[in-house]
Amino acid sequence: MNTTLTTPTPTTATKDCSTVATYSSHTAAEAAIKRAKEALADMRWQYASTLDEAAAEEYETAFNRAVAKRWPPLGLEIENR
Repeated sequence: MNTTLTTPTPTTATKDCSTVATYSSHTAAEAAIKRAKEALADMRWQYASTLDEAAAEEYETAFNRAVAKRWPPLGLEIENR
């Protein structure tokens, strides 16, 4: 019986430890969340850039609040541009 321990990689798992190859799906989910945050920030900036400064600040606050309510994982850290 081979008892060599290996570190799981995104595409492999060790059956002795019953490790499931969730690493790659976890990083894929993180990448998707990052892209969604960037897209939301871009949409927010595009519209806010058409407003005067005071209205843009009010819009950004309302937008961030709406995103946090609708998509909590995305609303926590929308990139500022």
